[in-house]
Amino acid sequence: MRKSNFTIIIPDLNEHGQYIVYNTRTQALISINQEIKQALDELPDCKDFENGNKEILDALHENGIVVNDDEEEKRLLEEYFNQIENNTDITNFEVILLTTLNCNFACSYCYEAGAKDKKNLSQQTCDEVISWFKYKIKSGGYKRINITYYGGEPLVNKKPIYYISHQLRPWCEANGVKYTFDMLSNGYLIDPHEVDEWIKLGFKGVQFTVDGDKASHDERRPLINGEETFERIMNNIEAIIDKDIKVSISGNYDQENVAAMVRLLDYLDEKGILRKLEDIAFSPILPRFGPKNNPGAVELTKCLKKYDDDYFEMNLMLRREVMKRGLPVPSGTGYIHCMLVTKDDGVVIDPHGLIYKCPTMVGYPEFSVGDVREREYNKKNDEFLQIRAWKRCEETCPYVPICNGGCRFLAYTRHGNFNNLWCERRNLDRMIPELIRLEYEKMQKQSFKEPALHG
Repeated sequence: MRKSNFTIIIPDLNEHGQYIVYNTRTQALISINQEIKQALDELPDCKDFENGNKEILDALHENGIVVNDDEEEKRLLEEYFNQIENNTDITNFEVILLTTLNCNFACSYCYEAGAKDKKNLSQQTCDEVISWFKYKIKSGGYKRINITYYGGEPLVNKKPIYYISHQLRPWCEANGVKYTFDMLSNGYLIDPHEVDEWIKLGFKGVQFTVDGDKASHDERRPLINGEETFERIMNNIEAIIDKDIKVSISGNYDQENVAAMVRLLDYLDEKGILRKLEDIAFSPILPRFGPKNNPGAVELTKCLKKYDDDYFEMNLMLRREVMKRGLPVPSGTGYIHCMLVTKDDGVVIDPHGLIYKCPTMVGYPEFSVGDVREREYNKKNDEFLQIRAWKRCEETCPYVPICNGGCRFLAYTRHGNFNNLWCERRNLDRMIPELIRLEYEKMQKQSFKEPALHG
C-alpha cells in the first residue's frame, strides 16, 4: 500500500507530536501520533503496520488515507467524479428561478451588469416553467422541489412567487412531492406581512446580501437613485428574524471593505441578530462577463489579481472572525459544487424561460443549455459535461477532488474559454492546511478515539 495522492498531513500545533490527516476525496479527517505519521511516510516499505497493526492500516484504507496502488487510486477517482456527474441522488430537484433581470439597486460590482434588461417573468412563461417542472419531477422521480427566487431583485416582480406556488404546490402534494421555496434578495423590499403569507405557501428562508457596515454597504449597494439602503435592510431583518424561517446573510468583499465585514459582525451582535442567523458567509468580488453579444470582453479583471494576491489572507481572517463569535463555519475543504458538471443536478431559469447551469451565465443565450418549452437540454449542456477538466490536472495534485479543475466561469474570464484549467493550487497550498486546522478545532469539541501503533 501507499499513501493516497489526496492525503494531506499537517502538524497539529496544539499538541506536540500529533498530526492531522485529511483526504480530499473521502473528506476523512483524523488525528494520528508520530509513530503512525512516520509509518505513513515510509510506505510502501514500512513494515510497522504488518506487526500486529493491520487493523490500523485497514482503517486508513477504508477512509482513503492509503490506497493499494496507482490503479486503485485512478479507479476510485473516476468513480468519485462519475457519481458527481451523474447525480445519483434523485431525491431533490433544485431550481434557481429569476422573476426579473431588473433591479432596484445600483451595485458597483454587479456581475449581471452586461445582461440586465427590463424583462419580467410573465404569467405565460410561468405556465411553461410549471409544465417543465412537472415533466422533470415525473421523469426524474424527484420527491422534493425547491425553488430559489432570484434576480435582478426577485421582489421587483413578486407576482410569480404567488402564482407558481398556488399552481405547483397542490400538484406536488397530490403527487407525493414536497414543495418549498426560498429567496436570494437585497432585502430592501421584504414585507413582514408577505413573509407570513409565503410561509403558508412553503417559504423556508431568505438570504440577504449586506456588504459590511453601514458606511461600506451604502457606498457599494445604493438604490438606483443613490439613496442609502442599510438601515431599511436591517429593520427588515429584525422584523422577520424570529419568524419560522431561516434567515442568512451573505456579503461580497475585496481589499477595500474586508474590515467592514468584521464591523458588520459586531453590529449584528450588538443588535441581537447575529446568533439568530442560520448562516453568514462572505465571498470575494470576482470579474464578470462583458456586454451582451460580447461576453469575452471581461470586465472587472483587476479582481483576478486581487483574488490571486489576497484571497487566502482575507478568507481565513473572515472565517476566524465568524468562528470567534461561536457561529458555524463551512469547512471549505470539501468538493466545490458546480451544476455545470452534473447531468441533472439543478438549473437556473431566466425570465425568458431559457435554462442555464450557472447563475453567472444568465443573460447570455449562447451559454444556455435549454428552454422550458423543450423537454430536453441542448448540445451546449453536452459540451459542458464533456469538459471534465479534472482529467487534465496533475495526477499527484492533492486538490483535484476539491476543485475539479477549477471554476469554469473563472476559466473563461482568464482564458476566454470554458475548457482550460483554472488552477488554484497556489492559493490552496496556503489555505487548505489552515482550513483543515479550523475544521479540526471544531472536531476537538467532540470525543473520538485516536488510533495508535502498538510496540
